[in-house]
Amino acid sequence: MNDKQKEILYKILAICHYNGERRQITHALLRGFLTSMSESFNIDNELKKQQEKPNVKRTEEEIKSFNWLFEEFDYMITAGLSPEAILDYIVLRYSTYDQTLQKKHGLTVGKFSYIAYHLLLSFGKHSGLNAPLEIYEYESKKQYADLKFVAKPTEDYIRRCQRLNSISITELLKDEKLINKADVEIFLSLYSFEPQEYNSKKDIRFKEYPLIRDNETIILIDQSYFIKYLPHKIDLLLKQSKSYDSSKGKVFENMALDLIEKFPFTNVHRNIVYDEFEVDGILNMRKSTWFVECKSRNINPESLKGNGKKITKDIEKALITSLKQGERAVQNKEHKAFKKFNIHRRVGIIIIVEGIFPNIRMPEILFKNPIDNSSYPVCVFNYFELNAILNQPDNHVLEEFLIWRSQKGMPIYCHDECDYWAFFNDNYRKHKEIKKAWQSMKDRKITTNYISARFNKKDYMRKMVKNE
Repeated sequence: MNDKQKEILYKILAICHYNGERRQITHALLRGFLTSMSESFNIDNELKKQQEKPNVKRTEEEIKSFNWLFEEFDYMITAGLSPEAILDYIVLRYSTYDQTLQKKHGLTVGKFSYIAYHLLLSFGKHSGLNAPLEIYEYESKKQYADLKFVAKPTEDYIRRCQRLNSISITELLKDEKLINKADVEIFLSLYSFEPQEYNSKKDIRFKEYPLIRDNETIILIDQSYFIKYLPHKIDLLLKQSKSYDSSKGKVFENMALDLIEKFPFTNVHRNIVYDEFEVDGILNMRKSTWFVECKSRNINPESLKGNGKKITKDIEKALITSLKQGERAVQNKEHKAFKKFNIHRRVGIIIIVEGIFPNIRMPEILFKNPIDNSSYPVCVFNYFELNAILNQPDNHVLEEFLIWRSQKGMPIYCHDECDYWAFFNDNYRKHKEIKKAWQSMKDRKITTNYISARFNKKDYMRKMVKNE
């Protein structure tokens, strides 16, 4: 890129960073520039075009197909994904595939992850900034509710953002003994794109390719995406090897059941065969029994682009199949194979999925979703959510939460299970008036969205709350 193109790019990246809650608009702006790479690209005019686009009205069929939900989910950052939790997960989940990745792509899982983490730390270290970049704080609820509002950062902010989000390969490798230039070249070939390649690499997702390479400079698009979706990237790379698919299910199942064994006041039994069927796990708690199904399926990138067939397949393979297996186990709870486990009268199903899926348990007023349509109590978690919940100081109420969360027609909707946990413990259990209003809202089919302060930084709301 020439100097003018770089200037435009860094301004757009600063706008993206400053407006973390407006990725759909700001990333569309970035895509527009990468498509044209024009030195005369007018940020204000192009941003105005994005803002003037009419809101998409969803048909009933589109809502039921979940296309819109999967598309919007691609711009969200879900809770419980700290860099430390991500790296721990990669070690547990993928370290056995070191040689598989090495043979196919030239880097082990360990080295690929190390370069990513080292790069993230180097961005901050190289910038010389003593504090993270601030994000825009909304002035009012009206401004926050206007999904097309985008704030403009100052020139000083743009300069600081450039320092934070770019580094040379030479600087990255300075005093580094564990990796070399050849390793970084392979890493960048898998995890970045060059501006001139953008149009030829159709529909590049920034979560899948979060880095831009400009000659010897590495530019970070979005810090929020970079490490948090590293496991998904590793999974996509490993899927290019046939040997991976044949063994990944058992690896994840063992990880998930190891996590279940950390539940307080519980007994866990694994891989129980009854007739020609098998249930992955049985979780006995003080008052209830839960049949556990684990599914090692990551979300297909095409689903996040709104591909209806891929979405249907993802939901079927990851959730519906597991639900049917769990329902069959519950229906056979009196089977002689289960007798020795002292199954409680209160039973339910827990599904643990590997991938970070959107919450398809939409409000009942829209339609009856496949999870709530089950005749039995059901809870669905991904591994990261469950791990984050287990690390909470109030995890001793987990059974109470499972019973509460598995009810049908909830009058709140959250993007992930961590926020449901926060609502249950920080609001529902503490305030009698919320409990009292709960059933009334269910009866009247009233639903409200909830985002917790416990799992989500809400600096962008600080000024708004103060002004209100």
